Amino acid sequence: MRLLAIGLLISNIVFADLSHKADRHAPIGVMGDHTHEKGSSMVSIRYMKMNMNKLINGSDYQDEQDYKDDNNKSMIPTNMDMSMYMIGGMYGLTDKITLAVMQGYIANDMEMSMAMNGMESESSTSGLGDTKLNVLYDIVESEDLVVVGLAGVKFPLGDIEEENNDMRLGYPMQLGGGTYGFNLGLTAVKFIEDYSFGAQLKTLINVGNNDEDYRLGNEHGFNAWASYMPIDSVSISLRVERKQFEKISGQDEVMHTMMSTTHDTAYSLRRFDTAYVGVNYSFQKGMLKGHRLAAEYGKLVSFKVADFQLAPEENFTLGWQKAF
Repeated sequence: MRLLAIGLLISNIVFADLSHKADRHAPIGVMGDHTHEKGSSMVSIRYMKMNMNKLINGSDYQDEQDYKDDNNKSMIPTNMDMSMYMIGGMYGLTDKITLAVMQGYIANDMEMSMAMNGMESESSTSGLGDTKLNVLYDIVESEDLVVVGLAGVKFPLGDIEEENNDMRLGYPMQLGGGTYGFNLGLTAVKFIEDYSFGAQLKTLINVGNNDEDYRLGNEHGFNAWASYMPIDSVSISLRVERKQFEKISGQDEVMHTMMSTTHDTAYSLRRFDTAYVGVNYSFQKGMLKGHRLAAEYGKLVSFKVADFQLAPEENFTLGWQKAF
């Protein structure tokens, strides 16, 4: 028994040392990939910027004339920028169970032109998004393999009644979904010397209708990545992500569906595939030990959508994390 206890102590010390390595955290765009031991915690701040300035429909890029020929909407979306500031916290309730919370602040800017005369208009929204509270369960945690399960709840904090000039803005400009939702996920990461390989499945299931009599479609995501760590403090990653959004159920009756395709629920059935390159830097010594900085850039590589909309052509994420 004494030898077993000594062995477990040595194993814990070794694993604690490994936890400071850069590749022990997934690329910054992936969340819910790790747990914390009992009593330990982590805080994080992320900034994400997404630019959308190209029209798409089906699996092809389109132009404004295609938009006019295909429908009789009065406004054409031409550009949208979305910024999100996310604050997160994690706390180890036990050595197996970690509690995680994430809250975002969203800022949207959209430009449109009138189909009839090309006159341009702008609108913007900003405020808190929906809150996510998750429980992470450590299924497997060893030197060379980590498997984490996730279950949680989305709370409808974000506004769904954003307007411009007394006109209800389209669904992409709203700050939340207005309904509760359930998060489910599973992440596995394999470590082989200076390399790591990860995969993650996540689903958000929205339930009930909101105060405007609609419900956002369920969301499904798949991530796969490979990471190389030239030194303990730096890892470089390549990641691919597929996001699938189901169609909105119901409809906001205050929205004028003839204004734009962004006001029509048909647009909401969509799939995006994005490729990312990223870097993690973990401070190993001194006062900054335990701090991490990370960045990731993503480019859309393929898509399939049910109606005209703006493509999430590229995005950039910058993050900071600190473990205690």
